[in-house]
Amino acid sequence: LSNSARKKISGPSELKIKASPELLHIVFANLASNSIESAADSESGEVKINIAVKETGSGVIIDFEDNGPGVPESIRKTLFNPFVTSKSRSSGIGLGLPIVRQILAKHKGGIIYDDSFKPGARFIITLQKTTD
Repeated sequence: LSNSARKKISGPSELKIKASPELLHIVFANLASNSIESAADSESGEVKINIAVKETGSGVIIDFEDNGPGVPESIRKTLFNPFVTSKSRSSGIGLGLPIVRQILAKHKGGIIYDDSFKPGARFIITLQKTTD
């Protein structure tokens, strides 16, 4: 898909959150897959993904950023609705982000698209910390 890929992950070395590891894997695999597909279409073909984890009072904020073209303005308001996609029908039907949102909602968290981030895409994820 691309000539090269780089990732950077920053944040606390240990956090305890209320979440299923398997379901969080689906969340981050979907976001990474979207980043790889969109950034691979760029002129450089280089994919850069930055994940920054920040602790808040009762939760965690995760910024997931890439260097792709970002989300087209025409679908930003409906981005998390089923069957909304900027991809060709052969590479996706628009269910990934709605599933991501549903998984995070089941964990009393959420996700938003930050349309002020440029160039690229930034998704801001919130999750709760455990009280143990």
